[in-house]
Amino acid sequence: MSGPRILCVCSDEGIELFGSRGCSTHLREMCQAFKSLGCVVKLLVANSQGQKDPSFHVEYELVPPVRSKKLGYDLRKLLTNRRFSRRLRELVGQFRPDIIYERYDLYSSAAANIASRTHTTYVLEVNAPLIDEMRGLLHFPRLANSYQRRTFRKADLLIGVSDTICSMLRTIAPDSHVLLVENGVNEDVFNVGVSGEEVRRLYGVDGKLVVGCTGSLRGRQGIDTLVRAASILLSERDDVRFLVVGGGNNLQRYRQMAQDWGLSDKFLLVGSVPSTEVPSYIAASDVCVAPYAPSANFYLSPMKIREYVAMRKPIVASDVPQIAKTIRDNVDGLLARPGDEKDLASKIAVMLDDAALRDRLARTGHERWAGKLSWLNCARRVLDAMKGKVGG
Repeated sequence: MSGPRILCVCSDEGIELFGSRGCSTHLREMCQAFKSLGCVVKLLVANSQGQKDPSFHVEYELVPPVRSKKLGYDLRKLLTNRRFSRRLRELVGQFRPDIIYERYDLYSSAAANIASRTHTTYVLEVNAPLIDEMRGLLHFPRLANSYQRRTFRKADLLIGVSDTICSMLRTIAPDSHVLLVENGVNEDVFNVGVSGEEVRRLYGVDGKLVVGCTGSLRGRQGIDTLVRAASILLSERDDVRFLVVGGGNNLQRYRQMAQDWGLSDKFLLVGSVPSTEVPSYIAASDVCVAPYAPSANFYLSPMKIREYVAMRKPIVASDVPQIAKTIRDNVDGLLARPGDEKDLASKIAVMLDDAALRDRLARTGHERWAGKLSWLNCARRVLDAMKGKVGG
């Protein structure tokens, strides 16, 4: 017997379906996980760009967003929402979903409204405080807040990817059912069997200790702190190389920063790589880092931490609550003070200099979390929470 029919929706034109960023991975993996659990899944997206993933077998359809720069940000979003509304009305009649599962975007009220009118169960996944993130682009923040509040309160289930997001959801929609579902990992892709030998040869780091970091290069990722920590570490030794994977607007700035510090040949910023190649870069690393910047409102659910753990890698990460839930200091990894390059350099050095410590921490984390952080478990938690609600 098949599971529920799920119509997944993502109207955010900034999320490439086949992109290499975490948001793209999250979108693909949740859809794929629902399908793997026996659900019939169809996906509606605003951006299908990126390098096609041959392992992605979910049927998807593109609704082109409004991109005209002559229009303000809010108006573009509202007009894109209208396009999604028209197509969703047709699809609900044709596909007859039991659940509409949406990744939230600003002004994306179409799915909530249509689910309400057709008595279809509506699940809304919220990954970031978008009004705060996009405040510099919003012309009408009060209108965006109004749309957000109404949309949140129409959901049969609100999903937050971190404790901070869940707290925000409970404040905005106090009567709604809120479920914490942190980001997952595809353990068929990220596992101890992946080889990093080709990557090590490609970048000439054979015989060196490699410190690896993956993910987007936004400011909150703490790459500037990592560059400064690398400068401290590399001033004392020549047996270490840093391998940083990820793209974004800050890539050239960090490359210039590394050059200014005289680290160009030792701090390698390789840019974006296809998501299918990320595991080989992690495999090439002796120590993996997640040097997140200090934040009073850390709302991320770091995907890289789960990928490192799945590949049984020793980890040095920023000591923030959302990470400390997974990585216990000196048990599953080492935690450094966020934004403190000296502490980060010290913790990396301790890890590099002690192979037994690296092995112990990596094994403890892997054994503790093996099988528990998968995208399948994420999807299963959503479906379990919806039992008795579907069709209501």
